[in-house]
Amino acid sequence: MTRKTKAQITGGLAAMVILTGGLMMMSTPSPIWFDTGSNCASQPSIDRVFGSQSFQWQGSEFVAVNQGNEISIRRVSDMRAVATSAFNVPNMGDSDYDLYNFSVCNDCRYGVASYKLGSVFFDLGAGTIPQFYNFEYDAAAKLIPGAYTFEAGAQYLIAESQQCSGSALYRFDAFDSRQFLECVTVPGRVVQTVGGFQLRDALYLTDKTTRVYLMQYQTQHLQYVSQPWTAYSIKDSAMDIDAGGEIASVANNTGLHLYDVTQELSPIELAVLPGSFNRSTISYPLVMVGTKGFVNSEHVYDVSTGAFVEVDVDFDSHPNHQCAEFQSGEFVQGGDKLILTRYSYGDQFDSSGWAVPATPTPIPDLLFKSGFESGDLSEWQ
Repeated sequence: MTRKTKAQITGGLAAMVILTGGLMMMSTPSPIWFDTGSNCASQPSIDRVFGSQSFQWQGSEFVAVNQGNEISIRRVSDMRAVATSAFNVPNMGDSDYDLYNFSVCNDCRYGVASYKLGSVFFDLGAGTIPQFYNFEYDAAAKLIPGAYTFEAGAQYLIAESQQCSGSALYRFDAFDSRQFLECVTVPGRVVQTVGGFQLRDALYLTDKTTRVYLMQYQTQHLQYVSQPWTAYSIKDSAMDIDAGGEIASVANNTGLHLYDVTQELSPIELAVLPGSFNRSTISYPLVMVGTKGFVNSEHVYDVSTGAFVEVDVDFDSHPNHQCAEFQSGEFVQGGDKLILTRYSYGDQFDSSGWAVPATPTPIPDLLFKSGFESGDLSEWQ
């Protein structure tokens, strides 16, 4: 998918025009990669899919998927599972699906998963395909429904700390070894990080409160910068950052917002589509937005023309199905594929042809030889 320059992006979106229904692109759904729709009963023995996170591993792209109580890792090319966790964290009371959030990062060996009754720190090994090798379960780490891991010369973790009464920064050297570095601090707030996004030396940390804290990573230290927006980010995320690192999408109760994050510590709002949403994903020029828990709430827009032009995609893979509620979406393969989690179903769509085609070069006016209108054809020899 061809990416435009920053000038083309910001120049087009600065007008903040809103258009819908501008492009008809009917799409036949690709094969379903997850299906437990034969039984809509909620019970721990029946897996569901709630959210996903793609990541790079030794030159290949994989996606980790929240399956309710465990995590599956799938090869993006065909969405086949190559590993599934067996953490067996107990459910709380009569609760059925207790995995809140998890976090992995590109070529990072260790990950974290947050449950209602504790947290799991796991080891994906060092092989050519990520696998669940060892893990440690901490039943005491259950106050914050999420955590975040990232790489900056070494692997780091932002997770719950009783010492901080909130989130702390750790060095993450092994699944069972976390070196405390500092409490994560924001003036006047208790930080409760449930997820995040790394953009160069900036971290956009999503909070339990829906606030997003923009932090600058310095050597083993996080410096608070600002609170640019809000985004609900439990069991997947309402915000996303384009792989090119220039545009962020944010869905909240005021609309779908697009930000220029080229200067990662000073985001600038470019455009907004009014509405109330809580899930988004972006791979410029395409952005998808939806509302978790609602059937067929997904909408895709092309923003390359300076407007939100809706792409007419046939998302009705499971028409009126009572347990096909939208949970999350994510563009992968450089924007050429969109994967959806829909509670009982995992779907994938070829999105490579969804973008508005570049404006064709107009056919020049026909040049007529002189005398054409008068009827004198002496020059037509």
